Parts: sequence; structure tokens; C-alpha cells
Amino acid sequence: MTQTLTRQQTYTVTDIGKTFEFFHSNLRLFSDCSGVDRNLVDDRAADVVAFARAKYLKEVHVMLYNAQGSRIRAARFTVSEDASGWKSDLPGGTLWPQTPGGHIYIVVSYNQTWATLSDEAKQKFKSALRVSWGPSSADTTYADMVAEETWQYASSNYGLAQTGFRSK
Repeated sequence: MTQTLTRQQTYTVTDIGKTFEFFHSNLRLFSDCSGVDRNLVDDRAADVVAFARAKYLKEVHVMLYNAQGSRIRAARFTVSEDASGWKSDLPGGTLWPQTPGGHIYIVVSYNQTWATLSDEAKQKFKSALRVSWGPSSADTTYADMVAEETWQYASSNYGLAQTGFRSK
């Protein structure tokens, strides 16, 4: 006897928006706790949401550096298009230390859909963004940091897993 199971992965742009409301809220909390300029954070968050809604996003890395240039906190947000069964957690890991003179650095990791776009299509998309995004050499492996808890945020089958990191 043979059985087949069909599983549909369905989500909408609205589901992406709902999920990234958690990202944006957490980013604001990172900024407020650390004392980093919130206006810069909001512009970058708007662009990250645009990447997500266009379905170009694989991961987002948010890193807090102190005035001396040392990375002291980080969060990796990983996109899932198969988050059925996920239950959205309450936001967590957002109490970053007050960091006078510090800055928040955001790295966007693109998915395969972005990679297949023509250079012209990529430039057209980027021209509508608030911030100029370029290549980054930031280490996003976090080998120099300690992983903390992971939180999940989801709407329908679209999800975002946030893993926190702190300096050793």
C-alpha cells in the first residue's frame, strides 16, 4: 500500500511583515538598551523588511561594537519558509549593554533568489532602499562569541529564528 502526503508551504507578504515586526521591535530594543542612534536603526530595518518582502533574504546579522571596535553582542535572524508548527516566542535577548560610543552593524545575507537576479534588477531594487548596502567582510560565524538562547517568530509557514551571542 502506498500513501502520499502533500504539504503546502503557504504564506503571504502579510505573514512576512508580521514576522519582521518582531525583528524591527528587537532592533529598536537593541538600540535603546545600548544607546545607539535609533534613526539609523529604523532606516536599516525598513530596508531589511523590503528584502524580506521581496523574498531575497536568507539571514540578517545584527552586531553591537563598543567604542574600541570590539564586538560585544550579536543576533542572527535566520529565515524559514517552512515554519509550520512554530509557535511565536515572546521577544528575548534584547537587553544589550549600554555602550557609549558604540555602534550597531547590520549584515544582510541574500538567498538563492537574489543570486539569480540580473545585476540590473539588483541595482533597481537597491535604488529604492533607504541605505546604500555593499559587501561586508564582517565575521558572521561568531566563533569568538558564546551562543545564547534561540527565539522563534512565525506567521503561517514563514518564520524567523533569532539566536543571540555575547562576547566570551
